[in-house]
Amino acid sequence: MEDGSVSNLVEETTPAANSAPTPQGKNEISGEADIVRILVVDDVAANREILRRWLGRRGFEVIVACDGVEALKVVACAEVDLILLDVMMPNLGGVEVVRAIRSSVSTADLPIIMVSAKSLREDISQCIMAGANDYITKPVDFPVMLARIHEQIKGKTS
Repeated sequence: MEDGSVSNLVEETTPAANSAPTPQGKNEISGEADIVRILVVDDVAANREILRRWLGRRGFEVIVACDGVEALKVVACAEVDLILLDVMMPNLGGVEVVRAIRSSVSTADLPIIMVSAKSLREDISQCIMAGANDYITKPVDFPVMLARIHEQIKGKTS
């Protein structure tokens, strides 16, 4: 299990990051702007809360799940545009969650970005081969994460 300290996710508070545009995409049916909904999955409550607040301030709608089992329940019953998924969690780890989701949902339809303190190339390649779209290491570089989220959403709505 990952270190539960908040130091894994240090909140970024630069003015440039706070002025990011509201993330929106066009609903293909109505043509109206929709808020992007992100599922944050992490077994450390402080990490979930930091991501929830940081993403919320940038206009994302955020749903949180405390483990892989809860994440699969959310994916089954709620519409989610992107998942930020911790790799190391009790009960059902991130790689298993990705495999379960990919059995029925494509990488184009639901981007998954792994977020982990594990930084070895074997760990990263295992996640990508399981079906993750991208991988971010902790401590999170928030502007980089925001850019990667926007790229995944842009790819989804193109």
